Amino acid sequence: MDKKYEEILYLDHPKSLNHKPMSLYDRAAQFAPFQSLTGYDKLIKEANKETYSLIELSNEQIEMINYKLSYLKENELSENIEITYFIKDDKKQEGIYCTYCGKLLKIDEVNKKLYFENNTCIEFKNIISIQSPTLKQLFDDSL
Repeated sequence: MDKKYEEILYLDHPKSLNHKPMSLYDRAAQFAPFQSLTGYDKLIKEANKETYSLIELSNEQIEMINYKLSYLKENELSENIEITYFIKDDKKQEGIYCTYCGKLLKIDEVNKKLYFENNTCIEFKNIISIQSPTLKQLFDDSL
């Protein structure tokens, strides 16, 4: 070891007369990781989110959905109805497909929307398929 530092090697750490000692928490915060790109993780997650294009239905499929909607409107079924529909992503051209199952409250033909018990609202244009036990018996459910 170098002898020129030997006299100060074992001295106590100097204490400031003007400043209070910093807490261990504050000292540790100085060495915390720094995130230079704020929001970058959200962008990565958004880019990796799996989305799908809207399925273009054939005229027969659209007609079958319309028949089922008419039947539901006329008969006011009290059973659960299963709807598969498209939800467009706000940040992409594509979206995701969801299936909702619940009791139908109202069919709004003016605004072209279905309303369910728990305030779920589905637009006609996003519906891919409609199913229920009664509809399955009445219609050939190939959708």
